[in-house]
Amino acid sequence: HSAVPVTIKPNLPCQWRWLNGTQLACNLAAKDAFKPASAYTITIHAGFKGQNGAIIARTLTQKFSTVRVRAELGDHFGRWLSPTRPSYRVSFNYPVTATQVAKYIAFQTHGKQTAIGLLAPEEYELPEGFKPKPTTPFTAYPPLTSWRVAPLKELSPDAFTQVVLLPGFTTAGGTLPSSQAGALGETYTFPNFRYLGVRCVPEDIENQNEWVEHNVTNPKPAECSPTREVNARFSAPLSGKLQGQIALTFNNKKWPETYTDDTNKIEHYGSLKRGQTFGITLPNGLMADQAFKLTLAPTLSDVFGRTLGK
Repeated sequence: HSAVPVTIKPNLPCQWRWLNGTQLACNLAAKDAFKPASAYTITIHAGFKGQNGAIIARTLTQKFSTVRVRAELGDHFGRWLSPTRPSYRVSFNYPVTATQVAKYIAFQTHGKQTAIGLLAPEEYELPEGFKPKPTTPFTAYPPLTSWRVAPLKELSPDAFTQVVLLPGFTTAGGTLPSSQAGALGETYTFPNFRYLGVRCVPEDIENQNEWVEHNVTNPKPAECSPTREVNARFSAPLSGKLQGQIALTFNNKKWPETYTDDTNKIEHYGSLKRGQTFGITLPNGLMADQAFKLTLAPTLSDVFGRTLGK
């Protein structure tokens, strides 16, 4: 097999083997494998004789490359570190270093780029046997196929932001940059925490599946069907600590409170859409033709701990 007149550049120690009468394979030891994201040239020299006796009269050359590095998010939204700091888990088809990720992944908001910070990977994302200490710098980590990233600083509230792959990304051992560049994922950041108004089905509407938003700035009271649920809407999810924070009254009488603390956590929420709102259902069984007043305590908070204030 050493006499096979076929060469590959950069040099590879191929052990040539015929698979059949028309296919010749280059067998390589694991340590000699093709490098990722690299260009190669294979040359079949004149005089090559096939198993059927046919001879190639002139030298043939073919260029090819191994697969370049690619990044994707899939459904890997991480969690919200704050109202304006989303985090993501970015996966790669090759192991890549922390330095490469920090250089070629960024957040982009209003056309401006914000550098990323890396978050500690989960234990299952680490190679077997590698047990870093809390003080171990990410530059001392081995290349990984997934990294958790977040903006290095707070982004603007209520802003469209994208996590992007910058041009030129290469992988360890490779020389060819990724052919991929651009947005990997997107979200809006949370706006300031505020009460927005009531969402309900009007009593006089024919289509009882048509919900109507009543903005808090509208001086006209919302007219809601007592047979359908009524939602109080907010710009962010509530913390779940609701006892004593929400009061519903009519004729100066307090409606029986049915709110209980729950375990609402920001980990339950993913990427945010534009204008997305969050609500809590007011008590059922409201009487018809009654004027109700909703009072919210200034200490009512969202999942980030932000309060309504006065």
